Amino acid sequence: MITAEQIRAARGLLSWTQHDFADRALLSVNTIRCIEKGSADTLVRSASQVPADLEAAGVEFSMRGDPWGAGAQGGTVD
Repeated sequence: MITAEQIRAARGLLSWTQHDFADRALLSVNTIRCIEKGSADTLVRSASQVPADLEAAGVEFSMRGDPWGAGAQGGTVD
């Protein structure tokens, strides 16, 4: 599962504000804030949608078992 820290990092790689991310993900800014704080309920509801939005923008997520560890890399700015 993608962590709140990875989501924050991915947004940073894209140079998106929380408002930019909310607009692109069709979520409220408050929901983005909750996701980035690690609110379990919000993460579960948005677990597939949010990473997909970030991946569509060019971010690649790595998981804990990856040789480099969990993280986010890449990204393109529109």
